[in-house]
Amino acid sequence: MKKEIKILLRENLLRIEENKLTPNDKKAIEYVLGDSNDINEDNGREMYSRFLEVLNKAKKGLVSAAAITVMLSSSSALSAEIEKAPDNVKDAIKQVTKQDKQDKSNVGQLTKNYDTDKDVGGREPDSKYSINLGELFDSGSYNVNEKVINVKLQELKSKIKELRLEDFTIKITASESRVPNQEGFGILELAEKRAKVVKVIIEKFLKDNGLTNVDVKTYARRGTEEWDGKNAHAEKYKKDQYVKLDILGTQTCGFTLGTKGGTAKADNDYKSVDEKVEDGGYIRYTTGSIPDRITMTDSNGEIYYDSGYISTEKSQYEDYKYVPLYIAKLTKLSKEHKGNAFKGKEVIKKEFNDFEELKNYLKVKEDSRKDKGNKEKVRIKTSNEVEGGLKMLEGMFDEVGGVFIFYKTDPGIQKTPISHDDKITVYSPVGKTGFKIEGSCD
Repeated sequence: MKKEIKILLRENLLRIEENKLTPNDKKAIEYVLGDSNDINEDNGREMYSRFLEVLNKAKKGLVSAAAITVMLSSSSALSAEIEKAPDNVKDAIKQVTKQDKQDKSNVGQLTKNYDTDKDVGGREPDSKYSINLGELFDSGSYNVNEKVINVKLQELKSKIKELRLEDFTIKITASESRVPNQEGFGILELAEKRAKVVKVIIEKFLKDNGLTNVDVKTYARRGTEEWDGKNAHAEKYKKDQYVKLDILGTQTCGFTLGTKGGTAKADNDYKSVDEKVEDGGYIRYTTGSIPDRITMTDSNGEIYYDSGYISTEKSQYEDYKYVPLYIAKLTKLSKEHKGNAFKGKEVIKKEFNDFEELKNYLKVKEDSRKDKGNKEKVRIKTSNEVEGGLKMLEGMFDEVGGVFIFYKTDPGIQKTPISHDDKITVYSPVGKTGFKIEGSCD
């Protein structure tokens, strides 16, 4: 009878040659099907007892499903005992053999949908925001408290509004470790179940909150840490057990603020713009040759950005870095005005001993002069902005004690970050402002 079993075993080994049985698989098969004299076809109960030992190893990934298949197909006595076995044994056999099939056919397809990066706190390159829901699930479980997850989704709702997204996608990525799942779940089935449970809750939340144009997708993946057959709750496996949400979409955080024309008035604190922005991101601004001042204020009323008075175009006068009339106006108005237009550490004040020192400071240094071919054009305004401005400065020198308000010159587009619901204020006391502010997402 033992010889007969060996023949059956060899035939089955040939049939599953493509599965490449390991030495452990072959030992397990020999152990169950007849490596000792007291095992024969009539002693199905002993085979069944040994089979259960091997089945437990197969559930831990130490024996392949191919080996289990060989055992079941090589012995009618063992098959008869399996027919009488309780449902939990039959389910375990089904789980093991199904896992092997899934591992070869589905895992590659599913895992390629998600980068196997171990940093679960990070987010996808295209993700605008990421929320980790991993701590909401017990080990081996897909049950979750809907109220608890809805608290997390309130954070999601706020972020969607802040990012100004439209036609966006919520990507649910569920990951499981390579520790074998409990009975009833094949490879990736627990991860898929978790993802689907979260999807149902998210879709209900989106509907209840009037969030439309949302595509919710689920992805399952396996971790990279190989199962060693020991402690299933070891720390090294936890990094691969999580569910997270990534928000992907197109942001609409572009906006433009430009001059309304004319000069801002003293009764409005010389503000040409004073408004909140709904969009987080960055602003880029230019002021032209006439200096303006741009400030940004957070929701607590604290100024966190102050450009000071700045011109983003060079003076059009060949001999002057600072236009005398602009310095005179800034200084005169700062003495007369009681508002915030001239307050703040970024408002530049400079002191001079006499008018000649001031005049020389306004001029361009000889070794830095450029564009000398524009004299005829600039002389048109010289009598007002240069000569007229110099007369004003000289006449007010003693009155202001030699202390004058200056502006910065920084040609080009200025860029700075801004947060959702912050306020932009532009002070334009000098003259008809030419500033332009554009908002962008990056």
